[in-house]
Amino acid sequence: DMDRILSLTGPDWRQESAIGLACLLDVGVYMGCQLLRDSDAVSMASSLELRVPLVDLRVAEFSRSCPDSLKLRSDGGPGPEYGQSGAKRVLIDALRDILPPGFTSRPKKGFALPHDHWAQHELAPLVEETCSHRAVAARGLLEADAIRELASKHSNGRGWSAWPHAWSLMILELWCRSALDGTTARANQALEAHAFR
Repeated sequence: DMDRILSLTGPDWRQESAIGLACLLDVGVYMGCQLLRDSDAVSMASSLELRVPLVDLRVAEFSRSCPDSLKLRSDGGPGPEYGQSGAKRVLIDALRDILPPGFTSRPKKGFALPHDHWAQHELAPLVEETCSHRAVAARGLLEADAIRELASKHSNGRGWSAWPHAWSLMILELWCRSALDGTTARANQALEAHAFR
């Protein structure tokens, strides 16, 4: 519940502007509970120490002290591009001399993993094995016929779309092999045998 989450940030959250509330929720929910947690888990799994400079406490405190007018245009701007929305204006101005030309005309863009490509190429045999009617029925956690129907509804002509259904099923089955069956080596070997050659 948002009231509970926001109350953890301090007693004055009700005095925040809409942009201030969005910032608090972004840090308290999306960043803390997903982005930073996932980044840390993935980097640590590869024995890498990840640095996130814009989450440095001093930078974060400074950004919170800036007026809303430096964070975003009050009307949101005419488009999603940084230059039109006013988003990241302070950061862009500070780094203008080293940013590539035209940077401010780019729309905001996230980083997406190529789940469908992997599922149709490098990981296709593993997806097929772990998401098959036989595998789902043998595991007994999900209704195998419903999974078959879901796959047919979400088919993209070359097998079903990987995200989120097939990918989630594959990860669930690999997790079950590792955590429930005690076959960590087998689950890892299956992933390594099909992945990213």
